[in-house]
Amino acid sequence: MGATKGNTEIDNWTPTGTAALVKGSEADVSTLVGAGLLVTVGHMDANANALGALVIVQGRVGANDEDWRDLYSIRMAAGTADTTTLDAEATSPTAVIPLAATGDFQTLGQKALIVNGTAADSEVVMVKSWSAGVSITAVDDLKNTQQNGLSIFSIVAEKFFPLPDGLSTARVLVINDDADAALAFRVDLVGISSVA
Repeated sequence: MGATKGNTEIDNWTPTGTAALVKGSEADVSTLVGAGLLVTVGHMDANANALGALVIVQGRVGANDEDWRDLYSIRMAAGTADTTTLDAEATSPTAVIPLAATGDFQTLGQKALIVNGTAADSEVVMVKSWSAGVSITAVDDLKNTQQNGLSIFSIVAEKFFPLPDGLSTARVLVINDDADAALAFRVDLVGISSVA
């Protein structure tokens, strides 16, 4: 017996703005079993966000169901992010990311968000090693070229939310109730679409 596994990007990096609620895209999960949403939230500036984002995962039983039901509600990515900038372009595919300062990014396994001017080209990196004051080396190569001068922030939170079988659709709402701290989120859908 074999299973067909799927992984679909539902929302690429989407800025929340400040004091705002952002509704993510609807995902059709009607043909999936063992499905779940992987939600990532990261800081886009160095302003303090005491509460972080309120992430609400919702599901709907039928396509014509008038009510979205809250499945999960959790706060993610609270705090004040450390930040620095890239001091040269990091051309994809490379794992070496030149930074103006490395002091706040010298923890093995630490994740950080590079914020690109094109939000969808932002990406999370995990620190594998560093050359003090020069660069960090990520566990994986960059998927996108990141330009000189872009900012990198130290707060990234990730959580997997299993979805009950039998749902028709699912989505994520992200509430950033902070007045000046900007966040962004990304949502991916995983699941099994068929079993042979």
